[in-house]
Amino acid sequence: MHGHPERSWHLHPLRTAMRRLGGLIVAVALWLGWLLPAGASSTIFGGGPFYSGGTATMNALRASGYTTVMLWCIHVDATSGNLIYNDQLIVANGAYVGNASWPGQLATLKAQPTSVNRIEVSVSSWGVNDFQSIQTLMNNYGTNTDSILYRNFQALKAATGADAIDYDDETLYDVATAVKFGRMLASIGYKVTLCPYTNPSFWQGVYSQLGTGIVDAVYLQCYAGGAGNNPATWNGYFSGTKVQPGMWCKNGNGCTAGNSASEVQTQMAAWRAGADIPGGFMWLYDDMLACNAGGTPADYARAINTAVDPLVVSPAAGFAAATAFRALSVPTTTPFVLSNAGPSTLNWNLVNTSSWLTVSAAGGSLVANSAAMVTVGLNAAVATNLTPGFYSASIVFSNHSSGVAVARNFTLNTAIALWPVTVTGFNAALLAPNTATPANPGASAFDIPNNYCFCQAGLSGGSLGLPLNGFFASLADAYTAFQLGGYGTTNALLLGNTYPRSGTLTMTSPRQFSALSVLATSANGGGVGTLVLNFTNGTRSPALSFNAQDWFYTVTNVALQGFGRLKLGTSLTLENNGAANPNLYQTTFNLAALGLTQAVASITFSNPATAGASQTTAILAVSGLPGDIPLGAPAVLAARPGSNATVQLTWSPVVGAANYHVKRSTVSGGPYVTLASPVGTNHTATGLANGTTYFFVVSSSGPFGEGANSTEVSAMPGSYAGWLLSASPAGYWPLAETGGSVTHDVVGGNDGFYAGTCYLGLAGVAGAGFAVPHRAVHYDGSSGYTQIPRVIGSTNFSIAFWLLTSATGGTPNWYNGRGIVDGEVSGMTDDFGVALVGGKIGFGLGNPDVTLTSVKTVNNAQWHHVGVTRDAGTGALRIYIDGTLDTSGTGPTGPKTAPSSLRLGSLQTANNFLNGSLSDVAVYNRVLNPEDVAVLYQAATGLFYDVTLTNSWNGNSLVLSWAGNGKLLEATNILGPWSTNAAGSPVIVSPAQPQKFYRILTR
Repeated sequence: MHGHPERSWHLHPLRTAMRRLGGLIVAVALWLGWLLPAGASSTIFGGGPFYSGGTATMNALRASGYTTVMLWCIHVDATSGNLIYNDQLIVANGAYVGNASWPGQLATLKAQPTSVNRIEVSVSSWGVNDFQSIQTLMNNYGTNTDSILYRNFQALKAATGADAIDYDDETLYDVATAVKFGRMLASIGYKVTLCPYTNPSFWQGVYSQLGTGIVDAVYLQCYAGGAGNNPATWNGYFSGTKVQPGMWCKNGNGCTAGNSASEVQTQMAAWRAGADIPGGFMWLYDDMLACNAGGTPADYARAINTAVDPLVVSPAAGFAAATAFRALSVPTTTPFVLSNAGPSTLNWNLVNTSSWLTVSAAGGSLVANSAAMVTVGLNAAVATNLTPGFYSASIVFSNHSSGVAVARNFTLNTAIALWPVTVTGFNAALLAPNTATPANPGASAFDIPNNYCFCQAGLSGGSLGLPLNGFFASLADAYTAFQLGGYGTTNALLLGNTYPRSGTLTMTSPRQFSALSVLATSANGGGVGTLVLNFTNGTRSPALSFNAQDWFYTVTNVALQGFGRLKLGTSLTLENNGAANPNLYQTTFNLAALGLTQAVASITFSNPATAGASQTTAILAVSGLPGDIPLGAPAVLAARPGSNATVQLTWSPVVGAANYHVKRSTVSGGPYVTLASPVGTNHTATGLANGTTYFFVVSSSGPFGEGANSTEVSAMPGSYAGWLLSASPAGYWPLAETGGSVTHDVVGGNDGFYAGTCYLGLAGVAGAGFAVPHRAVHYDGSSGYTQIPRVIGSTNFSIAFWLLTSATGGTPNWYNGRGIVDGEVSGMTDDFGVALVGGKIGFGLGNPDVTLTSVKTVNNAQWHHVGVTRDAGTGALRIYIDGTLDTSGTGPTGPKTAPSSLRLGSLQTANNFLNGSLSDVAVYNRVLNPEDVAVLYQAATGLFYDVTLTNSWNGNSLVLSWAGNGKLLEATNILGPWSTNAAGSPVIVSPAQPQKFYRILTR
């Protein structure tokens, strides 16, 4: 059982559980079946470290061998429905409020390479009343989508990415409550797992009523209060579903209680033989860190996996390879050792899921206690011809006898441009091999005073180290790869301390380069060093700066990090310095842009000028883009339509490019006309025709030739988006996605997400000024909404959007209406929002709330353009509908800073969902004036053509003329109001009449 009933605690029950259990569950599980890629299943429960351990803990779990990580545990407040992870409040009022970095860290658990394919959250524990709280909340508020329990567990799923909720009910044992709760969880998208230690009739009832469509695993506690449980007996309670038993690692004072990894393997093997268990779990990760006498977390995972299936495959992951498109590759292999830990002969086979992988054998037999090797390699002929990008694949090993399969994952980066360059001139051996011994380490110290060096991965006593073959793709960019020198050989140029302050690396094959990149780092201080390129024609480059910061704590220009370090001496100690230390640093030189395109013979390096006596700098590798390798195509080309005959283009830089060619066409696919050849990565196309769709591509160019064209993009100048962007919004979400969960901000990349039931890609706002097809999102009034960051400030702001609805909102206040663009935070004085109030627009601010309601109704099943503005100085609030000021009023003045995000299609607190469609939501950090709003409406309901108003004299009269279908507007004041002159072109004006101003309206 999860907890210690024999202990006496004089605390509130909830705090008691949090103090006692404060950990998480991580589970490893084995799934039976033919060629199932999940392989053996192992789960580990854990608590505090999973929340506070950061990326280091996540990386350790990814490499551990566990397939399931159990976050233990969630407590539920009976009054508010708040969700508390041990003693940390993480969900309240339907929103995640915990550590902002935790969701991102958890998301990395399933990122390849990893053994983890599942995350679960355990609810409740021994001695607490969480299921009573759940029962109370369901009785009081139900389980519909607007209930607090539903909204909080929905927010929990969005934050943690959890696949399942694990029931650890050890108090209430009410079948009806557990079933009702489980059905609600299933409607959110969770699976349910059970974790009993006693009371089999209760668990059997829950399992039979929820069914296998919801309950997909049963974890049996076989320690503490469940120490006498027999998995074979419990297997009979769940209609063929086999339980996964759990054991407790070494724990307690002196680490004398619990089991070691070897004892776990023996017991799990017995249960596999007697109960055919499909996997197992370990309790508790927190104790494994505190009591390592029984083994590491990875040792316990290995024990379960080995016991459940005798076919043991190591290592836990394959290689991460890199190639240059249609050019280069490094021979890359991973040798896998297949061992038979069982007493009988087994037959195995292998399935290769990718054309860019090769295998040395596809199957075979292993007698008891024997091993074989299978080598997986890179098929260079295929890999180098893949479109530049990132790929992943799996090799699946299957045991015919048990039916258990295990997958090993591989990754491939085909976007590499800068490739390793072979050089000579290294003067130190700083990279120890994984066969190093104290007597023969194969390396000398890099950090000389403290006797530390680098080490190859695979050294006994640690899981860290530099890549096995010394080859890796840089973290600093997407297009550089480095090759370290051979381990145990002279493999670095070391400068400083007892070494020279400068040194030279010579190219084995001198050649021209479009770009060069240097890999370096320093110990005991560092900074920026200098280098000079020596050309084959006898000339030299100016001095160039390269990054040589200290190998700890600098986080910029990092090419590789978190690989540990080796302490030399009478014994060898491989240290784990965390996920962010130590570091190797990269500097890339665009030689084409610098005009340094002569053939390079050598590079002379100098130590940072401020280096102290104990400081050392190591240059570990050089990479380059040879001049005869074609340049890559610019990526992430984006086109922003301008308000008047312009389109702004931006793209990502291409390494080795001296400039770019911007090309345009009026037909998709070309032919294209070159507009300009800018040096930078942006260009504004001018002289275009408003209302015409243009197609653009960009290519990179250098002294050695032109690269391929980018992916084509299009834009229509003079369109709604063009006028909207010309007013410099802080954020703009077109809501035009046709799939996925992300809604994109096209201004600053402040993307949001869709939640609940949202219908994407529907036909949107009508109007010739919109690109075709123009899309919108529809909310059905039940659960759907869109969350976006609040990128506007705390003073003046404006919001503009398009709305279509036939629904009726609540009355009389915006905070009781149906949310459209909502920033309400319950009880706060500085919130705001726009909602459907009755059939009108309600715009509210502050607490007590001031609500301004439109005169015009908008729920007539037609599209309406809505704009609202707020002036912090005067408190002025305005609502515009269809380009015209509808109503105005006054609200609170001064800063209004809440909230941190906005919700579209729903209120943030009451979850009053909109039944209607939204499109083109934009927010501004200023007060839009009436002309700004009118232009937006006009831009969507009619095209803005290029029109020139000309005037000429005909006798004593002035003749005004223009081309096209525009109407002449006239006013006696330049600020208006403007009236329409019904006459078409030309119009004759008498100079005797009062002074007038004229302009053309095109519709």
